[in-house]
Amino acid sequence: MKAFRLRFLALGLAASLSGTAAHAQVTSCYGRAITVLDFRNPVLVSGTALSVGAIYRFANVAPGVDARVRINAISAGASLAIIDRDTGLIGNFQPELAGADARSADFTITFVVAGTATPIALDVAASGIDIDGDSASLREYAEFSTPFAAYVVDSPTNLDINASGPSVPANVRFESRTNFTAPGIDPTATANIVSILYTSTSSFQYRIGTLGTGNTVRLTSLDFSCPALALPAESTVVPQDFGDAPAAYGNPAHDIVAGIQIGATNTSEPARYNSPTATGDTGDDGVTITQLRRSQAGTATVTVSGSGGRLQAWIDWNGDGDFADAGEQIATDVADNGAGDTNPATGTIGVSIPTPAAATLTQTFARFRWSTTSGLGSSSTASNGEVEDYAITIFGPAVLSTTKTSAVYDPANANLFAVPGNDVLYTITTSNIGTGPADANSVFVVDALPATVEFFNGDVDGAGPATGAVAFTQTGAGLTFTLATDLRYSNLAGAPASFAACAYTPIAGYDPAVRYVCLNPKGTMLSGGAPAPKFSVQFRTRIK
Repeated sequence: MKAFRLRFLALGLAASLSGTAAHAQVTSCYGRAITVLDFRNPVLVSGTALSVGAIYRFANVAPGVDARVRINAISAGASLAIIDRDTGLIGNFQPELAGADARSADFTITFVVAGTATPIALDVAASGIDIDGDSASLREYAEFSTPFAAYVVDSPTNLDINASGPSVPANVRFESRTNFTAPGIDPTATANIVSILYTSTSSFQYRIGTLGTGNTVRLTSLDFSCPALALPAESTVVPQDFGDAPAAYGNPAHDIVAGIQIGATNTSEPARYNSPTATGDTGDDGVTITQLRRSQAGTATVTVSGSGGRLQAWIDWNGDGDFADAGEQIATDVADNGAGDTNPATGTIGVSIPTPAAATLTQTFARFRWSTTSGLGSSSTASNGEVEDYAITIFGPAVLSTTKTSAVYDPANANLFAVPGNDVLYTITTSNIGTGPADANSVFVVDALPATVEFFNGDVDGAGPATGAVAFTQTGAGLTFTLATDLRYSNLAGAPASFAACAYTPIAGYDPAVRYVCLNPKGTMLSGGAPAPKFSVQFRTRIK
């Protein structure tokens, strides 16, 4: 007996998304996009009607698609009374099984290009309707061949799974556990319905049968839209990858298909994580996002593999717990090296991220989905690929405030005055009073020396702890400062525009040629807190 995991989902009723004369009707069925099929007016194309080997064609089950149904086997003592009843649920495939006691009939259903025998792969929901009994001792069952992505039954259900074993190991049997009879074919008897979700399938095996004793003719019904179950319970048969953002963002899932993924790994999970920090899935390793700042452009770099993949991505800019607001989808159907990919390397997609001026400054979330399915939403189920969720923080601008003070250098407390020949100690303090950190290595301080002083290129504090011409201290700024690389000078008349433009090398001791002192501490200057992060530099000059 095969074992299956069962999880209960709060799933809405299926709703038609599109359907025109030119395009197949597509419906969302328990989070998956499926093609709706309509089986009517079968035509015998080979073999003897209602006999083993007979093949019937159902034309235009979807625009441009036919279905071929082959009768593979009919058990001893059984017969097919009709291949497809054309009353009631006339768009369903509805063979009638006659005979006595335990009996069965097997079919292969193949989807082909209209008017040909060329197979075509579809995503479909094949749903056995009204799998019940005869109110005496007869019980019906339906079998479906694997592989399929998942099956869905109602909760509670009247169907047992493989209780009496499938006819062949590759099938899964769904049998009525009672002899309850729903009159006719009743699509509202949801406890007697199972929906099989096939992905990229051109053919599958289908068996109808009965268990027990009795000789009533059994009408069966196979639906290819999406049954409305009261409390659907889905069981996955193939491994799946799930998102791990909080539950408010929906619960996307991807059937795992080798070679179609984000990053180096695509892990299978038993259930959705809904982590408050989107860190539940250890396989999320394929997305790098630059620091995002209000009103500035950032970049996401996404490593992908798999032919025919399409990238969808979202950021919850306003932090309201969804990806539904205008501008929150930042990538739509982006193919590797296709339109919207800013990275020329094969296997890497670059996504430009224009950050809104009003983006939330609290933790929010980003979602990236890679699949061969175009137009994939933020919370549906995909037949391949991977989803990766990330918690991100958006920053406001860095606002640097600088003050400069001076005092007579008087280490011996001799009560010196600011007169020619005495030294002056300058202190420059820079604080980040903004809501975001400064860009890495971007802090550049230029101080113009008054014409009345000359710079001292020596030990700024004599016997103190400093050892160079400038002393650097900080409180919570997160920077580093190296005298050899982060301190420069300029002797030009005008202020240098960049740190590189500070190119003068002063002489030892007092140097009147120094016009500007240039400082470029390294790292990202942090923000936030009280007091604000800050750093200070001190240097000496002599009054002329």
